[in-house]
Amino acid sequence: MGNVQNIVGNSTENFIANFLRENGYWAYILPKKVGGQPFDIIACRCDDIWFVDAKHLEEEKASFSFERIEPNQKTSMSYAQNFAHITNMGFVIYWERTPEKLYFLPYDRVLKSEKEGKKSVKIEDLNEFKAVLEYASDNIE
Repeated sequence: MGNVQNIVGNSTENFIANFLRENGYWAYILPKKVGGQPFDIIACRCDDIWFVDAKHLEEEKASFSFERIEPNQKTSMSYAQNFAHITNMGFVIYWERTPEKLYFLPYDRVLKSEKEGKKSVKIEDLNEFKAVLEYASDNIE
């Protein structure tokens, strides 16, 4: 990743972590390491646990390509789902076109879309992350 990409990526991660904190979550950005990390942010509030990867999408783009998902991210999310039974995980997308909103692409939706032969998802077809968080916290047992 180039220096500019690092700056943009770190800024996006911090923005999303701060968003989670403002919404009552403890949020931790995982340190970078060679070969990547499993995802960017772990967040929790009571029994509401999230594993998310932060993605930044340029203003001129209108869809998120699944090619941007790293193999280690898929492996980690698969392990988290299968062994720790984590269900709240996926990709939080900051889209320059709508800087006041964050969008959420669930990991399960990526898997389903790929099985259907899709290679991307339109950002406008995703739910706003704030609404997803509110729904999840309302449905904690």
